[in-house]
Amino acid sequence: MGRRTAVLIGLVLAGAALTIAFAVLAVRIVATSLTGSVVAPVSPNAIDERVRAHSPISADPEASVAGAGPLRVFSVRGGRVLTRCVGTDRVALTGWSPALGYHGYPEQEGPAGEVAVVFMNDGHVRIRAAVRCVGGTARLQQ
Repeated sequence: MGRRTAVLIGLVLAGAALTIAFAVLAVRIVATSLTGSVVAPVSPNAIDERVRAHSPISADPEASVAGAGPLRVFSVRGGRVLTRCVGTDRVALTGWSPALGYHGYPEQEGPAGEVAVVFMNDGHVRIRAAVRCVGGTARLQQ
């Protein structure tokens, strides 16, 4: 193999390397423009910190309801619901806290036979969390 052949092979390899580098760069630019930004993984602790910082509980969980039982917290995909039983068959909504990316609103606050909070995200995923008291124990309805 002569010097000329070696130079030609070197140029071809350098051209191939540059082509691959530009292709990778182009894919990253297109992917970033489609997704908005590169998403880095987030630890569960960081998620909990963000939820506490940006999604305060929407009511006072220590609020007193006459004759109410102990505070019960139920977690669903859209957030948390805080309730207390009033007697054996009525329930009061004492608060709710949406999960990161969700917002919530009370559908029924009680005291009543059932209380409910609706959580929604920007993708229009709707999650309804309903709670009833059975024999003085709050239970999440499925």
